[in-house]
Amino acid sequence: PMTYPRRWALAGLLALSSCHSLERLGHISPLGEFEESAERVNLWPLYYQAGDARAVLWPFYDTDAKGFALRPFVTHQGNDWELLPPVAWWDTESGNWVVVPFYSVGDYWGLFPVLGFGSLSYAGPLWWDDAGSGGLFPLAAIGGEWNWIGPAWWHREDTDSDKDNQVASWGLFPLVSSGANFTQVGPVVWGTDPDTQEDYLLAVPLLWRQADAEGNRMWISPLGGRGTNAAGDEGFVNVLGPVFHHEYDPDETTNHVLWPLIEWRRGSIENSWHAWPLAGHVRNQEFHDYRTWALAGMIEATGYKEVEGLRVWPLFSVQSAATSSTGWLHETGLVGYKAHNEKMSDLHLGTPLVFNYHRRPDGKSWNALLKILDYEQEGDSSRFNLLWYLYRQHREGAETRRDFFPFVSWDTGADSSRFAFLWRFLHFERQGDDYSGHILFIPYD
Repeated sequence: PMTYPRRWALAGLLALSSCHSLERLGHISPLGEFEESAERVNLWPLYYQAGDARAVLWPFYDTDAKGFALRPFVTHQGNDWELLPPVAWWDTESGNWVVVPFYSVGDYWGLFPVLGFGSLSYAGPLWWDDAGSGGLFPLAAIGGEWNWIGPAWWHREDTDSDKDNQVASWGLFPLVSSGANFTQVGPVVWGTDPDTQEDYLLAVPLLWRQADAEGNRMWISPLGGRGTNAAGDEGFVNVLGPVFHHEYDPDETTNHVLWPLIEWRRGSIENSWHAWPLAGHVRNQEFHDYRTWALAGMIEATGYKEVEGLRVWPLFSVQSAATSSTGWLHETGLVGYKAHNEKMSDLHLGTPLVFNYHRRPDGKSWNALLKILDYEQEGDSSRFNLLWYLYRQHREGAETRRDFFPFVSWDTGADSSRFAFLWRFLHFERQGDDYSGHILFIPYD
């Protein structure tokens, strides 16, 4: 049974080849990760540098500590090399390589899909493996535990008797089958599960019946069904599928009429009823909390003894820490407020995509208009983005770093500052009382 997954995995490996060139593509550019400490040289797309990563004539050439890419000719990253990707690649550590359609991966080698050798070997549709199994795809497979020729199949099982690989089950699909645990003739199947000692009978689509060694019984037909445990205090009665269903156990009784329209439930912990979509009520007897709703949940009150949450969709939704989440109706209302505790809360106006505010003990965050404006503050650190990448600002104590996409960077601190436009086309830098920089690439100090 492992031969076909191996074969498909090998086919996928040859088809996908390697993708290191794509992994590097957007990383070494102003669109990549925000470098906190590296000096940035930004003449993108002609030249870009952030730390030890640089791109020249992006995306044609880039390099960093992991390797380099000269697209579309050659890529090197770690132990992996690509030549005219994805036509050829190799791994210098494992020794795996592919030059389409030739390959050598682990103990496999060959000319895909015509010829291949290894623990699994094939020559077109003919295949064999080291375990002695083989076949002609998709007509036959012989030698393993599962064997088949056309519609006929048989399963062998190793035993301690003198006869090795005895036939445990057999069949002629879909007419007949026979085994130690089941027998099938056409649409009728019967047998016994040796682990649970369950007897079962299935006559599609007329009847399903089963009984186990402990006395639990169940039968189901198109007209209805019934099930009960050995003690008789737990089970169900069903009439014509969803028309009526009665389920009971020592702790709870549930009735459905025209499921899921009408339901009432009585139990030791929870009582409820609903007539969908008009109204419904759920009450927890132990914790005294409740939920009452109308018009498919658009109007809802929840609480713990007293009202803790109220929603009139789409106008407003207010929740306290004691109320459970109310899902998308809360998120899509014009005004939504959720108090998680005294120091943490959420607020949105005109759905969270328009304006969303989150307050927490160590800071706050807000965003507006699909995150065109995005701000987050935690302790003495803050981050602000305008139009995603157009302007980015990160403040850490007295240190502030700013990027104006794509050519300007401006960093300030307590004793230093730096401003650069087109790298050194216009560049000013201060370290204490010392000033230096470039004007039209001409340095001054």
